[in-house]
Amino acid sequence: MNQSQESNFDSNQLEEVLERFQSMLTNVDFTAQMQTLDIGRFQFTRRKEAKRQLTAMYVGLWKLALNSSFPNNADEILDRFLFNTCDVKGKAKRRKAEDFALICREYANILKERGDTNFINVALLLCQNLGCNDQQSLRRISLQMALDMRAMYHHLFDRLI
Repeated sequence: MNQSQESNFDSNQLEEVLERFQSMLTNVDFTAQMQTLDIGRFQFTRRKEAKRQLTAMYVGLWKLALNSSFPNNADEILDRFLFNTCDVKGKAKRRKAEDFALICREYANILKERGDTNFINVALLLCQNLGCNDQQSLRRISLQMALDMRAMYHHLFDRLI
């Protein structure tokens, strides 16, 4: 942290925000989103990738909430979270964690474009990343996902502090 940020946000506050989000992330249930995406219980590989993409999207939504609540420290908080996520042993695990961090940043950057006014771009990206190619299904799924994201965002924002 630089000197100007230290006066606004101390390490205790940073840890509290990180712990609160980690707790929320641990307890998030993507069952409804899996149903919306038409991913069945026994589609193990697809479920695993969907969970990874949905989790990264959730991190992006959290970053959007951080931008509103802690505009001077949002980048620092996200960086610390992603650093903690990537701080794993083993080359393969670290590479996987770094790939996840890149996906999180991609969602965060797309969400930053329109803020909390429109989640459709992120919903479309999520659907495309998960292989939804049928245009009619893509439209239906992305609209429902955008609504789900709005609800998740408000849930995150309300429990941020």
